[in-house]
Amino acid sequence: MIGEIRKKDLNPVVDALPYIDQGYDEEAEAAAMALIQEECSRYRHVTSTKYDLPPLNFNKFLTELLKAEFERIQNRQPMQGLNMRRYELPGPSSTRVGDLDSWQEALQNAKAQLEQQDMRILSLELMVEYGAEAWKMYLEKAEKTRNLYRKHISSLREKVQAVHFNRKRKQTEAGDELKQLEARWVSLVTKNYEIEKICAEIAVQNAIKRKQLEEEEEQQQQQQQTVSSVMSENSLTNGADESSDVNVKDAEEEVKNNQYICMYKECRENFNTTEELESHLTKCRQSYNGPYKVCMFNATHWLPLPESKFHMTVCPSRYSFAEEI
Repeated sequence: MIGEIRKKDLNPVVDALPYIDQGYDEEAEAAAMALIQEECSRYRHVTSTKYDLPPLNFNKFLTELLKAEFERIQNRQPMQGLNMRRYELPGPSSTRVGDLDSWQEALQNAKAQLEQQDMRILSLELMVEYGAEAWKMYLEKAEKTRNLYRKHISSLREKVQAVHFNRKRKQTEAGDELKQLEARWVSLVTKNYEIEKICAEIAVQNAIKRKQLEEEEEQQQQQQQTVSSVMSENSLTNGADESSDVNVKDAEEEVKNNQYICMYKECRENFNTTEELESHLTKCRQSYNGPYKVCMFNATHWLPLPESKFHMTVCPSRYSFAEEI
């Protein structure tokens, strides 16, 4: 557990916008790390300064004295006591009472102890005389140094706080811009989808209309063929030597004799009067919304105008048509 925590602490996930991101779970973190690893595998590896540091040397400050002390503790040996011999004034032993060297050594030790005591007394006198003032001066210098470092630390904290404020402001602005761009991207994607959908619908409608136009063209061709055959038959029966006045009179007589023909779709019904034909056309328009054609036997007549504009073209011989334009 401790190893996992240390490993996670040593390899933190660097977040580019920590002030606006709402955090992430373990699955999102794993997915992000997988994307980062996949992107890093496509580029030349660049070592980071964090991993270029040398390994830790825990024995750098381990001296021989410390090694000996650690060995003593490891072997559970008692600590060596203070050497109090320097504070003692021993004389020659009983066996060396008559030895001159022993007495000289004891004398030198006594002189050294006396000199050491004199130095201690002198140091105490100096401390009594100058120690208070020296200590006050030291405390004043320490106070000035502490105030100086406090000011420096306060200045650094202000700079760090300013850096954090600037980062937060910039990241907040970047977050707002990212949200706007994301909303715009969603809007553009939605519009593209709607455009594609409308284009597909228009393509389907165009295919249907193309098919309808082809069917209507075929019907018109069939009707034209029928009209041509009827016209040829009528031209044979009328004769080439009759005048135009006689033809008009004959046409009027034929119109009176049930010669109004409805060519709407494939109706082909005959009527005696234009009123009957108009009433019949109204019913036909209600059942079918497409373009229609009306043929009447060699007569010029204007039908009532529906929603669209209609006009009448007179056939050159015996028929006339009303078509949508």
